[in-house]
Formats: sequence, structure tokens, C-alpha cells
Amino acid sequence: MSPIRLALAMAFALLALPCLAAPSPEEIIDGYFGPNPDSVPNRGASYTGEMKRRYSDEPTVGQMLLPGKHYAARRLALSPADAPVYDVTIDNGRETIDWYAYFTSESGTLKLKAVRSLGAASSTYDGMVLAQKTARSDQEEWDYQSLRIAFLPDLERLAHFRKQLGALDALKTAIDARDAKAIRTRMNALHFKDWERIALGRLELRLGGPSQGVVGVLYVPPGEKLPSINETGHLYIERIEGPWHVYKTM
Repeated sequence: MSPIRLALAMAFALLALPCLAAPSPEEIIDGYFGPNPDSVPNRGASYTGEMKRRYSDEPTVGQMLLPGKHYAARRLALSPADAPVYDVTIDNGRETIDWYAYFTSESGTLKLKAVRSLGAASSTYDGMVLAQKTARSDQEEWDYQSLRIAFLPDLERLAHFRKQLGALDALKTAIDARDAKAIRTRMNALHFKDWERIALGRLELRLGGPSQGVVGVLYVPPGEKLPSINETGHLYIERIEGPWHVYKTM
């Protein structure tokens, strides 16, 4: 066979080989948070950015848990299709912790670029101490409830505030009216520690929570854009209803 025909034959043979599909975000998440990191054969090729630089050969979160599958993953509806963010809820048998997996498109393929979870050591300890008290003062009870809501699993916190929409609207009305007494009363009832009006009419209501980061409720006026969800700012945003959202920031 002439060299030209041999080259053509090899080219056709290569074209005939099955094309291996890139792993989906769900498969990449299973490789990182599941019990078997080898479920994604080439982790480095599925990672980009800091994940590729720092974690291609490091133990995964799943490897650090007891044997078995301990997580549930769901895509955050407000994240874009070309940069999806997944809420990964891990139950390690003692507590439930929400992690976030951030993807980006690279040459048309979605790759994992970062994972995050809010550090909460000191506040978690404070909450445990208060929870173990058989008798709490009024202030301790308020602090405990604010911390408890902040550290609920994301879906439970979302459900909690879906039952508080009337109270949230009433608080917004008091803030708009600059009624200091009503603001204080309604903030206390909802267990918010403080609030801030941000540019474009956004309103942030903050719970007690992690020593690093913020957990709370976000009001975004109709017609205004939500902040983007990413690993350096708003880690997590999910709609309660209408203009009201739950959120976490770094």
C-alpha cells in the first residue's frame, strides 16, 4: 500500500472510532462529591481554573466522607445555561451542609471551575451552645432562632421564608416609610440582625450566620437584574416568590 493510501486509511479509521462524550455537570459532581472519584476517569480534563490548578490530584469531598452516597445535587434555576451553578447538599450523618459547584463553558464543554461552602465554625459553635441550654434568656432565644434559620439546609430555609411573604412585604413597607419603630419590630419578628438598601433599589436583610459570609433575604425590584451567582460574590440565590430571594455571599 502506498504511503498516501496508508495515511488515508489511518485517517478513515480514526474517524470511525467512537467519539467519547464529555462528562455532564452531574457526572462531574458525582466524581467530586460521590464515593467514587474514578467515575470521571480524567478529572483534570473536566476541571478548569482553580479546580484544575489545585484539585486535579487532591482527595475529593466524597473521599473524605464515610462510604456510600451522601449528597443530592440540583441546578439553581437562576444560574445561566452556559455557567450553571449546582447546590450540592451533603448529609454526613451528623449535619447537613450545602456546597456549591460552579461551571463554565470552555470550547463548548462545561467544566467545573470552583466549589464553595460557607465557613461557619464560630457561629455554629455559638448555636450549639445555645441549643444545649435548658433555659435561654429572651436575647439568647432570639440569637438562637436567627442562627437556626441561617444554618437550615437551603431548601428548608427557602420553605421557611415562603411562609413569611406577608411579613416580608410588611417589613419592606415599613422600610420605605422610614418607620423606625415598625422596622425594629418586624426585623425582630423575622430574626434579621440588620438590613441595607443597595443600589438600584435592592434590599438586603441579614440573619445571624457564618463568621465569614452572609445569609439572608434579598429584595430585587421588578425589572431590575439580579446579582450574578458566582464563586466570589453571591454564592447562592434562589427565588422565594416575586421580588424576594434567599441568598448567601462570601
